[in-house]
Amino acid sequence: CTTPVCTQTCGNGGNCTALNTCSCPLDWRGVDCRIPVCQQMCLNGGYCVAPHTCACSPQWSGHDCSRPVCHQGFFHPFLPNEENSVEFW
Repeated sequence: CTTPVCTQTCGNGGNCTALNTCSCPLDWRGVDCRIPVCQQMCLNGGYCVAPHTCACSPQWSGHDCSRPVCHQGFFHPFLPNEENSVEFW
């Protein structure tokens, strides 16, 4: 038989190329091509959940989880008498 056999299914477009060996697309890795690859490092407790996509912990944001989330208040434009006045709460 010349067709390779893999006991696991090769996911995300991977191909079975030899006995129990998946050849994965560039954005996936692992024995069955189900581990996503992030070119950026996911920082501050973040982790790679899809190709080039980090899931960040609640205190961090951004494509690599490097931006802190501000919980100090919110910005509220307030224009009572002057057209360009701004108030912070």
